[in-house]
Amino acid sequence: MVSTDTAFVLGVLALVGRRMPAQLRVFLVTLAVADDIGALAIIALFYTDELKLVPILVSLAGLAIIALLRRLEVWRGAIYLMAAVLVWVALYESGVHATLAGVVIALLLPIFPTSPEHVTRARRLMSAFAQSPSPTFARLAEDGLQRAVSVNERAHRQLLPYVNFLILPLFALANAGVHITPDILKDAFTSELTWGIILGLTVGKTVGITATAAIAQRVRPGALPPGLRISHIGATAVLSGIGFTLSLFVADLAFDDETTLGRAQIGILSASLLAAVIGSILFRILDRRERSTTSAGTELRPPITPERDHTRGPADTPLNVVVYGSFTCGFCAASAEVMDELRAHFGQQMSYTFRHLPAGLPFAREFALASEVAAQQGRFWQFYDAVFASQPITNKTQLYEAASRAGMNLRLLRNDLSSESVAHRVEEDETAASDMGLNSTPALFIQGELYEGAKDADTLVQILENRLTDA
Repeated sequence: MVSTDTAFVLGVLALVGRRMPAQLRVFLVTLAVADDIGALAIIALFYTDELKLVPILVSLAGLAIIALLRRLEVWRGAIYLMAAVLVWVALYESGVHATLAGVVIALLLPIFPTSPEHVTRARRLMSAFAQSPSPTFARLAEDGLQRAVSVNERAHRQLLPYVNFLILPLFALANAGVHITPDILKDAFTSELTWGIILGLTVGKTVGITATAAIAQRVRPGALPPGLRISHIGATAVLSGIGFTLSLFVADLAFDDETTLGRAQIGILSASLLAAVIGSILFRILDRRERSTTSAGTELRPPITPERDHTRGPADTPLNVVVYGSFTCGFCAASAEVMDELRAHFGQQMSYTFRHLPAGLPFAREFALASEVAAQQGRFWQFYDAVFASQPITNKTQLYEAASRAGMNLRLLRNDLSSESVAHRVEEDETAASDMGLNSTPALFIQGELYEGAKDADTLVQILENRLTDA
């Protein structure tokens, strides 16, 4: 059986797997999307009665238009919407099940991370509107914000409430339609079809997913992200047996006889309920185990050490914030400004620690090494301030300019950049970040726990105020 219901599985995971590594959600979403694509492909290929060539060609032309719009970096969603409607209608008229259109369109829509340049442009337009409020500047500022976020993410954000609270429940109810009586249940649970579906969705998917992950890990050590273990994969595999909406949809297409369809529906519903219960129990067990040990990817490792770490503020403050960042990351520069605001707000009640995560950015490693040379000269925070005041970093010359403004000895800087002790210090932070599964900057820890929410000053002030009250 195929078809993992992404929304339902993520909902259950959010309830019972709160302490699980963040990578597990990425794995689950990837698995669920691939699984649903498989189900939709089966629907399109095996449950199509008649194919019409002209509508298929029209739908392909529509997809080509979307691909062209993506190549031209068109960012207005309305243009993509018109092409998407054309594809859906044409595919519906062709005889191919139109659910496949949504999958293909979603794969073609552009998606990209917001770059510092986008943020800078949007901020400049917002500043222009603040200085001269007018409909023109308001529209430009709105366009700047829209352009900074990919069409795919904007569509997801706008459609999510309608999908979760309207379309998904209606889809589930429309395809459930199971009339349950004692006689029907007795007939279903004595049917090989019902038990075959239950075993396929629970045992089959669990064994298939877990075994595949184990083989991949054996063939290619390190295939699983740091902090993610086979036990996590196994529990997720059990939970992925929730095959509710699309499985019922496939059953409705596959079986004309009402008795056979009823057996299939009861098998699907029973398997989904069983998978949810067993998966929840397994995650409860894993959660209890995670609480008794350091939770990889969620708790800071190693803990802050005054002799080793670069920390601003007293060592015994009630609040501590740690940032894994890069000197050449535009978002880290914004984070540095936020940290300054937090320190100004909380004063001696807060300490701030900076650790290295170059993350493959241009010149990032050179600046990290230079900062450790600055630390040896007692000028780490002066170099830190000088670098973040020089953003954006576009060339290595800026390293020496920042070092000069920080009051460093440039001759010693050139000699010590290749020092093994300096490289080892940066590598220590990189290794710790890898062990915790960190792969993007800035990564923020509050009171020793990874924080993944909004990182603006107002939000963080409120969170730290709450932590201070609790303390």
